[in-house]
Amino acid sequence: MSTNKTVAGCQITRRNFVQAMGVTCLGIAAGQMMLGCSSGNSSASDAKEVVVDVLVMGGGGSGLAAAVTAAEMGKSVAVLEKLSTVGGTFGLSHFETIALDEGTGEFYDADGLFEYWMQQTGGTCNEELMRKVTSQINDSLAWLGSFGVEMYTTANTRPDAPAPILFKSPSETGTLQGAAGGKATTALAAKLEELGGTIYLETVAKSLIIDDSGAVTGIEAESAGETIRFLASRTILAAGSFESGVGGEGNPVINEYCPKLLGKNMYHVGMGYAGNTGDGIIMGRDAGARVEFHIPYVRGRMMCGNTDAQLSGVSVLVNGGLERVGNEAGLFRELYDAAVENGGNECLFTLVGQNNMPANMDAFEGNECLMSAPTLDELAGLMGVDEGALTAAVDDYNSFTVTGVDEVFQKPAEYLVPIEGEPL
Repeated sequence: MSTNKTVAGCQITRRNFVQAMGVTCLGIAAGQMMLGCSSGNSSASDAKEVVVDVLVMGGGGSGLAAAVTAAEMGKSVAVLEKLSTVGGTFGLSHFETIALDEGTGEFYDADGLFEYWMQQTGGTCNEELMRKVTSQINDSLAWLGSFGVEMYTTANTRPDAPAPILFKSPSETGTLQGAAGGKATTALAAKLEELGGTIYLETVAKSLIIDDSGAVTGIEAESAGETIRFLASRTILAAGSFESGVGGEGNPVINEYCPKLLGKNMYHVGMGYAGNTGDGIIMGRDAGARVEFHIPYVRGRMMCGNTDAQLSGVSVLVNGGLERVGNEAGLFRELYDAAVENGGNECLFTLVGQNNMPANMDAFEGNECLMSAPTLDELAGLMGVDEGALTAAVDDYNSFTVTGVDEVFQKPAEYLVPIEGEPL
């Protein structure tokens, strides 16, 4: 059987499904909606028609997983992807995924992980769904492994967690690797092809096809200027990534469900695609699906302005009142809460000295948000804050670096580096 296939005017092979690089700054998981339960015919049209058992909108991680699962059940499957390659935001990710303890007692088991995530979401998440997810993680990883996706134990990337969490990643080095998610989506796409599924690249879903009874019977899409009507007994929407518009113009999903992401402190860096505006979420909602958002915070990183200049956990993050906002080595929820406070427009400062200066200062060259001075008093003037308050904040923090104990946020001792030297 040939490994080449022409779909929607594009030739794809097993090897070129995902050819993208990127680093995670803001990760938002795309959800799935299953719509439609009808074998009835839709209204007549002059458009070309493709009929399958299962139709999936979105060729990212969740969409491909759904497609392969259906194909393994013997169903005919089509995947619609608006880009020229599959993988989506998941393909660009580090793909650091949580795994369950296998009886050592060192890491979380399914129950412990369930409790942790319920606490992290403030108890707002669907308990039944969360229980299902946390109990099946290792089974899902084993399923990916059956397609040749090897997973390795990586460093704990959640230092804010009260107990160690076991992480797995396709990275053999044990450190996070950009676009590692592409290894999984490449394997999933190849498996789908092997099972007879078809991926339609550069095919943009325009609207759901809904019959007179209100059932979703497919999707009308466009590819190379041609309208195609995809009809299916089951339609799965897995095109929910909506990071495009964060910290700026927004998009229908952000504007309606996550307005806190519009503040100037939110910035989307080097991850995802400009067209990720939650198309599947909006289509599902307009068709009558219930939309539930349980995102109490979004995991991000400390950046210096709207650039790729990243600050590490050894620096010190304070708000406009010069109060630390949390453990800088494990800032996830605290960072988000500080960033969106007062509409996301309050100034945040990251304090560094010569000992905790970023290694690659070239990334900060010409950065308008970078302020540097030989003394704290002069730095306070540039920041527009009280000199005494800045000195007191630095002295308080430096006292923790002497004792090795962060008495406020329990930042690990290895990240406690004094703010001193010239320039600051």
